[in-house]
Amino acid sequence: MANKTSFLTFFNTTLWLDSASTLAIVELNTSYLPTILASIVPSLSASFPLPPGPSPWPILGSIPALVRNKPRYKWILGLMKEMNTEIACIRLGNVHIISVTSPELAREFLQKQDAVFASRPRTMATEHLSRGFLTTIVTPWGDQWKKMRRVVTSEMVSHARLEWLLGKRNEEANNLVFYVQSQCNKNSLIGGEVINLRLLTRQFSGNIIRKMIFNNRYFGKGRKDGRPGIEEIEHVDAAFEVLIYVYAFGIQDYLPCLRWLDLDGHEKIIKRAMGVVNKYHDPIIEERIRQRSNGTTKNKVPEDLLDVLISLKDEKGKPLLSVEEIKAQVVVRFFYEDIRLSYHLCHGPFNCIGWIIHHTVVSGYFIPKGSHVLLSRAGLDRNPRIWHELLNFNPERHLMSKDGGIANVNLIERELRLLLDAEDVLVVHLGRKLLSCY
Repeated sequence: MANKTSFLTFFNTTLWLDSASTLAIVELNTSYLPTILASIVPSLSASFPLPPGPSPWPILGSIPALVRNKPRYKWILGLMKEMNTEIACIRLGNVHIISVTSPELAREFLQKQDAVFASRPRTMATEHLSRGFLTTIVTPWGDQWKKMRRVVTSEMVSHARLEWLLGKRNEEANNLVFYVQSQCNKNSLIGGEVINLRLLTRQFSGNIIRKMIFNNRYFGKGRKDGRPGIEEIEHVDAAFEVLIYVYAFGIQDYLPCLRWLDLDGHEKIIKRAMGVVNKYHDPIIEERIRQRSNGTTKNKVPEDLLDVLISLKDEKGKPLLSVEEIKAQVVVRFFYEDIRLSYHLCHGPFNCIGWIIHHTVVSGYFIPKGSHVLLSRAGLDRNPRIWHELLNFNPERHLMSKDGGIANVNLIERELRLLLDAEDVLVVHLGRKLLSCY
């Protein structure tokens, strides 16, 4: 900027005066934003109340009630119903749990204040899942998150990469059709075989991601009719078991000093399940890295996502990712596809969408820094204000608008209007949550 003169400086925030246009311009050193925000926290907490919730005990918060009432998610939803609220604040230890069942509030968290909730809480389950927070989807915001996000967005979910993997996805879709047809042809005189859709959906998602990452459908010999083998069933079952305990209100996540006791038994279960997953993943990854490093690989050109991750180099020509980072990213990619492809069959009752980076206000309520924001699947999927005849199977509701015409079906719509008007537009985009936290 030409001919500018420093007019006033405070907190490394400089007010400049442009002598040509007499326009005052503010340059702000954003590293001081936390200090500035902290200075207004008392006024925020005094002006806006916390969301309604039970009266907490000193130090423990509502942990005693959490321990007594199982399943814990039903206790939380029951509290919200008793208090007639669609947003609640439950303090567990020194952590505020913000539970949301309102589509309008969910939209505000996911879109309007997306950047505030871009981080993720540190939990015991996500630590095991990410091998010590080495990847993105469950890793708190920071340098490691930024590094892996760049890898994911440029090398794993870009349009060119998805087009490159299209053949593998189509191959698995064909295999699915072949398997269903083979089951229908069995005992055709009595109407064919009964097909377990839960198993079918889980294994189809597992087949796709194994094909994209390892370029192979099976860990073992597989089956001629296209069905999964013993190894594939064990692998997918272990993955879904881990998903059940991610953000499962474990005591150790709110009172870390008690983690060594494993009071809920969650850590033992997760370690066992992750051991099964790693039992199948690690030998393939290690062998592929060894082949790439000594030049014995059969194909110099990457054939799958594992080849892509191994072949990445930094500016010095050295491997960009460590062995542990590659293993962590492979696991997270597999879990992400399981959630994406089998969402309604696998995930828990709440989705943790973020850890609050700094204090904020949502719908007139004060949300403290460090809060965990949870969206209730039941509250959103079965909200009678949004879904008419919500228990009836009626897929046509997504295709018809209120005036009887054809609805605007948009799979990349960014306004999240599905949460507000379920019969007008079908939306699957969730702000930056599924991409930047991938």
